[in-house]
Amino acid sequence: MTAPMAAVRATELLKLKTTHFVLWRPGITHPVPRLVIGTFQSGNPPTLANPQFFDLVELASQSDLWGIPAKECQLANDTVYHYWFEVINSHSVHHEPSPLLCTDPTAWTVDWRILSPFGQNGEVRDSDRYPAGVVLYRNEQLELCDPGKEQIDWDGDPPLDQLPKNNQLIIYELPTRWARQNIEGGIEIDVGTFRDVIALVEPTARPANFTDIQAHSTQCHFRQERRN
Repeated sequence: MTAPMAAVRATELLKLKTTHFVLWRPGITHPVPRLVIGTFQSGNPPTLANPQFFDLVELASQSDLWGIPAKECQLANDTVYHYWFEVINSHSVHHEPSPLLCTDPTAWTVDWRILSPFGQNGEVRDSDRYPAGVVLYRNEQLELCDPGKEQIDWDGDPPLDQLPKNNQLIIYELPTRWARQNIEGGIEIDVGTFRDVIALVEPTARPANFTDIQAHSTQCHFRQERRN
């Protein structure tokens, strides 16, 4: 979290994210940032289906913090959505700044299978293409989920306002994307989930995908070491 955002308590931001799409955007305010949201469409490459565009408004609770209530975005209940924020790229290689779709910096989950488009005239470089954020909309709330709608069981976790301070946390990045060789010799890529990872270390846990992988179907060496 950047220094200006430190003024917003982490618990307040996390609580706001359950009802709003929010973006910290200082400096450039014209045009206003927009939410670009739709559903995942399989294909080669995958695309964003039924995209919708919504202007964000500056929230009174914090300077430079923009957002929009999820219930105002015409979303279908119990549906997984992919989204970006559209901002102006002030570092554009063109004379005029160009629009850029960026990943939500506070997204719970991102999906690298679908990247922001190049733009109408190729003004977006390949290095400026970013993965879509992923979120589940249910009962006017935004919930953490994987692209396949799998969710983590938070039962037993302490309330947000009782979590350790940020300088007392140790955060690990654990990629869950999977790749394997299929019977034709090609590479098959899929999106792994936290349930798949947990199934590698918890003998009683069941994976969401890849049930035919040996590590998930046998007592692999890693599990034996863990029990010992």
